[in-house]
Amino acid sequence: MILISMKLLYYLDNIMIRFSAAGIIFSLITLFACNGSASPMPIDFSNESEMSGFYASGHYNIDFPKFSTISIKYSASDNTEKELTLFTLKEDINEAPDFTKKDKFNTTKGYNPVYNRNYTGFSGAIGYSGGGLRVELEGAFTKFDVDKQKYTYQDNHRYFALCKGDTMENSTNGNYVVIKNEGFRVISLIFNACYDMIISNSSLVPSACIGVGQGISNFLGGTNIHTLFKAKLGLGFLMSAKTIVFANGYYVKMKDNSFTKLSVQYPIELKDAPKHIEPTAYFKADNYGAEIGLRFIL
Repeated sequence: MILISMKLLYYLDNIMIRFSAAGIIFSLITLFACNGSASPMPIDFSNESEMSGFYASGHYNIDFPKFSTISIKYSASDNTEKELTLFTLKEDINEAPDFTKKDKFNTTKGYNPVYNRNYTGFSGAIGYSGGGLRVELEGAFTKFDVDKQKYTYQDNHRYFALCKGDTMENSTNGNYVVIKNEGFRVISLIFNACYDMIISNSSLVPSACIGVGQGISNFLGGTNIHTLFKAKLGLGFLMSAKTIVFANGYYVKMKDNSFTKLSVQYPIELKDAPKHIEPTAYFKADNYGAEIGLRFIL
């Protein structure tokens, strides 16, 4: 099931990147075509009907994580939810670690990884503009990878242990499992309602949007669907009545902060029941960022 989910996410990633790239290419081609046949007469930017119609847009995004620390819980044998204690691998390990040996992990509790900014974000939208008010369906792909920090060996920065107790025990009294953190990824589809403030005799167009939608996220090996809220403020520049270059700032809020179906590794057998756990991660995965893009009205 996990392999199928990963393949589906990879497939959706490719679709979203192609969709965004197609939006950018389509807008650029149309822009050059329109410029080649454009009228030398000045455009009346006060006429909102000139800006009405269906449109497509492509955006380049820079995203910044606004994440919380990770809390992970599991259902104990008495049907109560108990919190797992997290331990990181030691940074000075210069080989693939043997997870069966507890001395490969730090004794200090806690797991607080640093996530890198995303400089390769793309998004695209299709919608309808009524001149001032407009609505759109926006798709985006966002990824935040884990920073290596002081780790030197390959993927050692990605692993951490989840322990049933306050201290890790050896294999004869096994009380921990291991999870790999490959970063946070989300494919989103959001419905935005926007307002463009068209100013008479000005080519500048301030805008604001609010949106709600769904995101397919992949975190700690688990694929989940969450409700997303988005707010955007920006400024556009009218290159023609039908072509707008814009820059926006935005904030994305994830409604639910729980993640299930995590991919758990069992390097040792757990001594106490349950011997197989299905942990739930609680993790605030909001983000904010900036985008530049091109919108062409058909």
